[in-house]
Amino acid sequence: MRHTTYPLLLLVFLFSSALQAKDDLPTIHYQVTESREVESDLLVASVNVQQSHSDAGAASRQVNEAVLKIIELVQQIEGVTLSSGGYHTSSRQYGKKGKRRVEWVVRQVLSMKTQHFPPLLNHLGEIQQAGGMVQSLNYTVSPDRKREIEDQLKVKAVSRFRARAADYAEAAGMGREEWKLLTLSIDGQQAEPMPMSRGMFAMESTQGISAPSGTNTLMATVSGAITLQKTEVGIEERIQTVTEKVVEQLKQ
Repeated sequence: MRHTTYPLLLLVFLFSSALQAKDDLPTIHYQVTESREVESDLLVASVNVQQSHSDAGAASRQVNEAVLKIIELVQQIEGVTLSSGGYHTSSRQYGKKGKRRVEWVVRQVLSMKTQHFPPLLNHLGEIQQAGGMVQSLNYTVSPDRKREIEDQLKVKAVSRFRARAADYAEAAGMGREEWKLLTLSIDGQQAEPMPMSRGMFAMESTQGISAPSGTNTLMATVSGAITLQKTEVGIEERIQTVTEKVVEQLKQ
């Protein structure tokens, strides 16, 4: 009985070693990216309100008065959301030594967002006359639309990732399904265009600004690792059968 048991135990060991060897196969790391050019549907205008004065209080009052005028103007423009950015106060000295003077600079930044471009663009001239200075215009994609498109791109990227895995398996002389996913990560991003700074857009009149919208590039990247492995049907079942036979022999 002892001589019969040892070969059976050896066979179980060899089968177990074969399964462990499958886990030691080299891995393939790669990534795929899906992208789409999307028409901009959101305009973000950054307006700077700045005043300087020898008296800090006077500079602050002038800025506040200009901001209130701009707020009144913007409230009359349909579809525009106004928010306040940074408020900054600083001082600087000028003049010759012994006769230096202090000048206070107060600055308030306002952000205006809209999905209806012409109304805001047509009133930017008035906003500048009220004391604001348009620093930049940024055309981008609205959050809801961006999320929807990125989800579509992620699904396509995952499909391409799986197709690439099947290609690798086939190129290695194996079946297109003979691969195993080890890791997977999905990332969505937007290639933001450079905002148009002052000087890149033209004042057509005191009533408006001309600035083309353009497009944005949305992307989804899927990266991960796979391993190629031959499908060995029934090897686990065979090991189980041999193990049961060994147990039966040991009981005798």
